[in-house]
Amino acid sequence: MNELTTFGDFNFEIVDNETKAFLEERANIIYGIQSKSAFDIGKQLAQAQEKLSINGYGCFEEWYKSLGFKKTKAYEYINHYLFVCSQNEQSNIEQFESLPKSLQSAMSKPSAIAEVNQAVFDGDITTHKQYKEMEYAWKRKYHSAVRKVAELEERLDDQGKTKEIVKEVEVTPPDYQQAISLSKELMESNKAHVERNAFLERQLSELSEQREKAAKYDDIERAIERGQSHLNEQQKEIAGTKEAVTFLKKGNQFLANFGGISYLDIQSVLPKNAQLRIEVETFATQLKILLDDVNAILGQSKNEILEGEIL
Repeated sequence: MNELTTFGDFNFEIVDNETKAFLEERANIIYGIQSKSAFDIGKQLAQAQEKLSINGYGCFEEWYKSLGFKKTKAYEYINHYLFVCSQNEQSNIEQFESLPKSLQSAMSKPSAIAEVNQAVFDGDITTHKQYKEMEYAWKRKYHSAVRKVAELEERLDDQGKTKEIVKEVEVTPPDYQQAISLSKELMESNKAHVERNAFLERQLSELSEQREKAAKYDDIERAIERGQSHLNEQQKEIAGTKEAVTFLKKGNQFLANFGGISYLDIQSVLPKNAQLRIEVETFATQLKILLDDVNAILGQSKNEILEGEIL
């Protein structure tokens, strides 16, 4: 996938004329080989992208990366192919294929300005540096024209308001028509980019599909978490039931052991043994606290009992 270095910015002044001619000939041959390869590779990538898009698959990026392509290089090939296909004149195609790789890449971008590309075909631009300089100048010119039109329209609006108060007089700034003409010219040039923008919209559609799939995975994970929550609640309920059964077993054993307390002959010794009386009173207090806790539990849960049976 490595690209050969372009010769567009090579300083030929350091070699003689014969060597210069020889190097230029080699460079043109190399450009031809590179361009043919770039066109063929871009064609295959574009066809694969379209096929995956039609079938609703969002895995184009994974596919071309598996072949060793980086994203920038893959779309550079696709742009190269689409640009060649968009040209109606064979002479333009042949001239484009002979250009340095960096200049081809700039011309074939979806955001390329048609007038700057035409300057290349006209022979006014021969290097990537010249291309970027003219492209920057056109962008500044476009934004300046847009601002000027906005300012002029605002001035006309203000003058229109004044005209209603004084008298009806049509006032047009001298540079208004020039700005309008320039704005229309730039707007018309942008129409050429509509088809190229459709390609970018397809890419955004693929990304949207991938995001929808990711959202479905998130829904599955949330469902698993809810199921885990229900499982934890059931486990807590089982543990609570086991604890209640254990408590009842111990309580019933306690009642079995002390059910006949009224028949015990301990009343005669309690007045005589202060320490023993204190211990019995402490036991009675703790027993009362235990009973209060049980009654509190029963009072809190009685409204929650839907159906019950004494076993």
